Amino acid sequence: MKRRLFARLLMIGLLFVPMTAQASDFNDVSKHWAKDKISQLSSAGLIAGYPDGSFKPDYPMTKAEFTALLVSSMGLAPTDKTSKTFSDTGSHWARAFINEAVKKGLLVPAEYPEGLKPDTSIKRSEVCAMLVRALSKSPEKGSTKFTDQTTINQSLYKGYIKTAVDDGLLAGYPDGSFNPFGNMKRGEICSVVTGFLAKYHSTSTSTAGSKTTSNSSPISLVLINNDAYDISQVQVSFKSGAVEIPVNQLASSGDVLQVNAQYTFPLNTGSGNPDFIVGHKRFGINNMQLTEGKLLLTPKAVKINTLAFNNQILASDVIKLYLNSVYSNCNLGQMEIIDENHIMLNGQTHELTGNNVSIALENQLYSITKISLLHDDTIPQLKATGIIPTAAESSGGEFEQPDRVAFYNQSELCYFGLTSFIQLQAGGNWTAFNTLNITSASSFKIDDANYNFIGCSVKINQSLFVITDTAWNSKNKQLDIIMKKI
Repeated sequence: MKRRLFARLLMIGLLFVPMTAQASDFNDVSKHWAKDKISQLSSAGLIAGYPDGSFKPDYPMTKAEFTALLVSSMGLAPTDKTSKTFSDTGSHWARAFINEAVKKGLLVPAEYPEGLKPDTSIKRSEVCAMLVRALSKSPEKGSTKFTDQTTINQSLYKGYIKTAVDDGLLAGYPDGSFNPFGNMKRGEICSVVTGFLAKYHSTSTSTAGSKTTSNSSPISLVLINNDAYDISQVQVSFKSGAVEIPVNQLASSGDVLQVNAQYTFPLNTGSGNPDFIVGHKRFGINNMQLTEGKLLLTPKAVKINTLAFNNQILASDVIKLYLNSVYSNCNLGQMEIIDENHIMLNGQTHELTGNNVSIALENQLYSITKISLLHDDTIPQLKATGIIPTAAESSGGEFEQPDRVAFYNQSELCYFGLTSFIQLQAGGNWTAFNTLNITSASSFKIDDANYNFIGCSVKINQSLFVITDTAWNSKNKQLDIIMKKI
């Protein structure tokens, strides 16, 4: 039996064994697009940081880490530490969580005949399968609209991918792809899991309040900014913390708003109100009150919740936002709309003219020339302005030649520094890493030829690795090279 979500989360005190820092101590998430999601899960006790005070949101998450996070977020208490459900997990720190995942059908041993390989990065397709199973749903037949459907068809979990995408658990990338075999980063996982929590606990009591009483008055209309929304005709949602609640019915009882006969929120308060979502718009709410049997919402900010682009619905918090063609360290979801021609970001007003405000989609920059504020939609008018600049964008600040380079095998540091014995293969030749002309966090130059780090082979002490990701820390002028052993 499920317990209340809030109690569940407070009781969970794990997570990843190597990590000990608390949420408030994370020194590398303040400018990350997923910082709010990371904070929500950390405050709930579902994740923690590394001993150096970092969270490393752009590093891949392992299968063991994700399994522990998912099992814990479901409120399950694993107890079986002795079963050996996979050939390589009998002595693993996460074995109890892995065994519980097998017991609940989240992991299927037959799908891993050579072992789970718990310390390897989890793939996007695997996340889809585990989340769909956690919701007791089934894989769907048919194709998606992603540009890499041929690659999706090669996945054992192609049906789960379709279900997960159709249910809004995962989305594609701005270039129109899904990348089923790509690793999922820790920040991405936090964003996905907060969305999963809303769906998984949709039939449980919300942290926002208690169950409704029978002595209540129904509400059919929501008023905001001179617009009226009939909840029987238009799909609207409330969002409180990590929980998004699609509205099926509204009622009031005294000074309490009741949502779906399961959730309650206080009326006539100036703080602690949920956000209101309709279409692609999301409103921050200053106050909620009843007027003649209707719910009147007083907004404090209008934001873009999702963006329709090339037949895809993209979450705004994964779309990078640029100011004057320079990455702002913010995402589209953080941008507040003042009117059709002005936005606010970090307390500063910007006019939508020229290339003042742009977003990155499909490896192109698109300037926002105007924002159409419709009854149930917010549509930015976009104009392609050129390719995305190559300056580093991952951890804040413009790229400079690094003072130091850290080499990681997945999430474990395997070498720190630059010496001639670290070799990188590019253009068919091996080159000493310390002779490279590093031009950005993701690229380098040899002679007059440009190369991307991702996909290149690295040789350290005769061990071979392939680069899967990079991250730039401007504060320390450090480039992190994330690899996996081959």
